[in-house]
Amino acid sequence: MQPAEKERGAALSNVRALDRKSAVPLYHQLFIELRRRLLSGEWAPGDPFMGDAEVEEAYGVSRITVRQAVAQLVDENYVIRYRGRGSFVGNLPGRRAQTNHRSVAEEIESIGGVASHRLLLVDRQPVSDLTAQQLDIAVGDEAQILALLHCKDDLPFCLETVILSSARYPLLFERVAAGEENLSQAYARYGIEVAKCDQTVSAVMLSEERQNELGLPNGVPALFVERVGYSADKKPLEVRRLHYRSDIYALRQEIVWGSASRRIVSV
Repeated sequence: MQPAEKERGAALSNVRALDRKSAVPLYHQLFIELRRRLLSGEWAPGDPFMGDAEVEEAYGVSRITVRQAVAQLVDENYVIRYRGRGSFVGNLPGRRAQTNHRSVAEEIESIGGVASHRLLLVDRQPVSDLTAQQLDIAVGDEAQILALLHCKDDLPFCLETVILSSARYPLLFERVAAGEENLSQAYARYGIEVAKCDQTVSAVMLSEERQNELGLPNGVPALFVERVGYSADKKPLEVRRLHYRSDIYALRQEIVWGSASRRIVSV
């Protein structure tokens, strides 16, 4: 095998499928996926980056989707484009910034509201490509799903969906559904301890059903936060997908860094 063929095979082996059933637009999923590969060290600063046609072929998406995703990479300086020369990898941060984590109820209380919630769904469903990758399970494996509507002062504030592997945590949410325990107690019963999370934040337009559930005005996007939680030994434990009302809430984070020279990355 020629060196070029080996490099191409290695690049394709690092491709993760996009979730075409997700509410997150394909171009933003592609941006997140390409950013992941950049931050993993697959390329070094100054290296030639993938061409649009190569990205299109690798991920099976349209050219316009590729251009939207790469434009985000350019906007955030992960990729630099030179007319007539192509795209090159920009200066990459050494590590992500660390942020503190609070529950939705704690977020509501921090802005002076009274927190409450309503159970919307407890179910078991086969997982899609993206969720399978996030939980490190096979596509089609069954997952436990819990959906909650969080309220601030009795008004809809956030839709939260929590997803875990059924094989690892069977019947995890049964007592939560019966009102016998809360989610924290269920996690404690199974010994689930989330040590760190990888988080992405984006603005998305909701379906009419979800928009009505959240009480979001027409034409206003929701603030979409996706968190993948890991154990102390870096094994994926859960996926949380939260849709906040962007008309009444702005995400606030405390950024912690070791020195002023370290670049802070929004994730």
